[in-house]
Amino acid sequence: MDRKCKNWLDTYMEYTKKAESPDTYHQWCGISIIAACLRRQVWLNMGHFEVYPNMYIVLVGPPGCRKNSAINIATKLAFKLDDVKFSADATTREALIRAIAGSEAKIELTEKKEPYVHSSLTIISKELSVFLGTNNYDLLSLLTDLYDCHDKWEYRTKNMGIDTIRGVWLNMLAGTTPTWLVGSVPMNAIGGGFTSRVIFVVEDRPRHRNARPLLSEHEKKLQADLWYDLEKISMMKGEMNLDDSGEKWFIDWYEGNPLKSNNDIRFEGYYERKHIHLLKTAMIISASFSENRIITKEHLKSALYIIEQLEEKMVNAFGSAGRSIHAPDIDAVLKYVQDFKILSREQLLKSVWRDISPKDIDIVIATLIDMKLIKKTFNNGIIYYELLSPDNQKGD
Repeated sequence: MDRKCKNWLDTYMEYTKKAESPDTYHQWCGISIIAACLRRQVWLNMGHFEVYPNMYIVLVGPPGCRKNSAINIATKLAFKLDDVKFSADATTREALIRAIAGSEAKIELTEKKEPYVHSSLTIISKELSVFLGTNNYDLLSLLTDLYDCHDKWEYRTKNMGIDTIRGVWLNMLAGTTPTWLVGSVPMNAIGGGFTSRVIFVVEDRPRHRNARPLLSEHEKKLQADLWYDLEKISMMKGEMNLDDSGEKWFIDWYEGNPLKSNNDIRFEGYYERKHIHLLKTAMIISASFSENRIITKEHLKSALYIIEQLEEKMVNAFGSAGRSIHAPDIDAVLKYVQDFKILSREQLLKSVWRDISPKDIDIVIATLIDMKLIKKTFNNGIIYYELLSPDNQKGD
């Protein structure tokens, strides 16, 4: 099948160059959209298991970092494809299970005598806080479990019967802020389980400002080409393979190098899974070029490069979560607010200035607000912090 783009991802980066979102946001949104189109229709045989090109990609940055813009641009391209299924932004565990079950599709594969059945769904959540909520253990556990793409997955229905989803495949593209992650993702999910399966793309500001990023005729042509090639990518089906150069490079890389980390215990789980993230990304890069389903040494090296470009900033995704540096400060500030019920910022600073800097106070306050333990109010130009009642803490 002919392609309009020599490399879909490169064309996508050219198409988005006027947009304000950081380069890495656009790059990983593009990767996620290719994954959404590939679905469970392609795989890499690893002997005792298969690797599928589903990825959990979360854009992390403060408000105004243009996370939503990057997600909107990418998903607009894929929404035109009827066969590619997406979830609602806000959902429950039960609703997500029903959505996956409802995405079931059958395709013919030359490798198999019977129709191949898969249930492939992509979650698009511009605000992970809306999709996931706060300390939602059930939904986090479900996402962790389904990432592994079970051949069959059983669940209990409302009528207490057992139903089966065949060929589970779940992909996710989401955006969030570091303070929300700190306050809302349970500590036992940080460092292993859910977060070890996530690629966190962390930035702190837009790459530039552009008041009128209107599309030129050239960019409209690129948009049409990207749409055309995404449809071709969505038609890919069958096993992917490493060529000889890719096979040798991957074995040498995996077996010949000790596990490297950023010395942050919270990311040990991620580094243990890094080879799987690498293979998934290389599969997507291969599909970006052609439908031949061959993964080369160059695809793997490109995948490794763009993954390792993220790793230095990944530690910023969780700020102080899981470390002692801010935990005592959070406890101390919360205790002051609990004692007074409501106090001014000036009162708080006078109480803790010897132990907590004004900069750290802002981190602590933002965390407590995101955790819905306190709220910030204004009266006659003065900032106050007020303890939230248990009912209000459960509210949103």
